[in-house]
Amino acid sequence: MGAGSLYSNRIRVRACALIIQDESILLAKQTVPTRKEPIWLPPGGGVDLCETISSTLVREIFEETRLRIRNFRLRYIHEFIQPPFHAVEFYYLVSGYSGHVRTGRDPELKGKQQDILDVQFAPFKYLNSWNVHPRFLIEEIRDRRLQNHDITQFKTVQNEP
Repeated sequence: MGAGSLYSNRIRVRACALIIQDESILLAKQTVPTRKEPIWLPPGGGVDLCETISSTLVREIFEETRLRIRNFRLRYIHEFIQPPFHAVEFYYLVSGYSGHVRTGRDPELKGKQQDILDVQFAPFKYLNSWNVHPRFLIEEIRDRRLQNHDITQFKTVQNEP
């Protein structure tokens, strides 16, 4: 079963982390079912049934980056729609973590079918040249709005892959 079939034809709720260090943001390079080429995106993943969104955030960040996070607050809500995919994503600004960044694994995917290819801090000044998604994050970082205390909503609707 491919990753696309795991995530299509349903609404997926995701928790994602925005971890900033020295004018850089932590990103994971992943293959995703909505793109032909790998993309860079903040680490995170799907909420399991009966799991709180904050528990999901802690679990997913550890699985993908091996970091243990603490002190986080909701900053963005993003709705992504590209039929047959639909996700509602909650982005949390993380102000504390421990450990060393390492590329993790997605336990939902077996063996060499891993979609996480790399994890690293991406310097803000290079984000335009990286294939970063969601795209609104680049503008938010450029305009220095990332640290605002508002909860901002964005929507990405695409009709074609």
